[in-house]
Amino acid sequence: MKLTQEQIQSIDTYLKNHDIQFIDVRAELVDHIASDEENRMNQNNQTFYNAFKDYMVENKRTLLKHYESHKKKMLYKSLGVYWKFLKKPKQVLLFTAIFLFLTFFEKFFAFSFPHIKFSWALIFGTMAFYFFATWTKAKNRYSGLESLLWPLTLLGYAMIFLFNITADKPMFYETAPMITNLFTSLIISFNLVFWQLFITTRKKLKTRFFDYALK
Repeated sequence: MKLTQEQIQSIDTYLKNHDIQFIDVRAELVDHIASDEENRMNQNNQTFYNAFKDYMVENKRTLLKHYESHKKKMLYKSLGVYWKFLKKPKQVLLFTAIFLFLTFFEKFFAFSFPHIKFSWALIFGTMAFYFFATWTKAKNRYSGLESLLWPLTLLGYAMIFLFNITADKPMFYETAPMITNLFTSLIISFNLVFWQLFITTRKKLKTRFFDYALK
């Protein structure tokens, strides 16, 4: 016996009400709980309500442990996917194209590229838009994706040490423009890959479990 959309949604609602706020982790837990519910209903001839009640009596204490372990699992999984995206040929070509664009920018446009302002605007813009797109929807955050914001944060801190943020140009731009261009290209590439993963993850989660949650 397969669970209905309403029954699956009730499992998700229960997890939401118990502060399981990351939707990608909830998807894993809902899938696990739903499989157990189907087995109980088929083997013990139970109703969904009784099967779910029995499951929670037996497993409620360990639910948070599962939550934490699934969060770590999603972190490692997302980092692996992030790396796979970065080393794809089209991403390497895109990175190269960005680097060449920055390298010849001043020659073609007669003024230097605003590395510092553009990079900070991109980093904070990505973070602000992500949190606006996810935190405004109650408990529909993405654990794996939020862990990928850390590389962007670290790049931001690196800019403080490597760039003079009060100047129009990075402090070593005149002596080492290649380093500046590489660093800015990396920031742009990280942001582009992050948004590709955001779109991909959102599409994958639009299954029969979470069509309603992502609307």
